[in-house]
Amino acid sequence: LMEQRFGGVPVGIAGENLVVASGRRILTGDLAGGLVVETTRGPIEFPAARPAAPCREFTSYLVGRDDVAPRGEIAADLEFLEGGMRGFLLPVDHLRGWHRLRVGDEVWARPPTP
Repeated sequence: LMEQRFGGVPVGIAGENLVVASGRRILTGDLAGGLVVETTRGPIEFPAARPAAPCREFTSYLVGRDDVAPRGEIAADLEFLEGGMRGFLLPVDHLRGWHRLRVGDEVWARPPTP
C-alpha cells in the first residue's frame, strides 16, 4: 500500500531491524497477543507490538521532499501512515543477551489472551 501511494522505497531505509513479508496488511489488533520468531536456536517471544508513529522527516522523504515539510502540507500522508502502516515497535527489554535473527526465520502472531 505504501508503494502504491509513494512509489518504491528501499527496504531498511527507515532503520528497520526486522522486516517481515506478508500477503496482507498487518493491523495493530493482529499483534495484540505478541509475536514469536522461530529461529534455529529456538523461539524468541515479544509482547504486544505498538504502531510506529509516522514522523514528518520520513513522510517528507516519502513524498520526495528535500526538506522537512510542515505538518499541514503532509497531513493526509501522515494520517495514511498511522495505525501500523509505517510499521511496529517491539518491546525488547525482557530479552537478555544477543539474539540472532536470520532471513527465513518464521514470524508468528500470537492470538490475544481473552
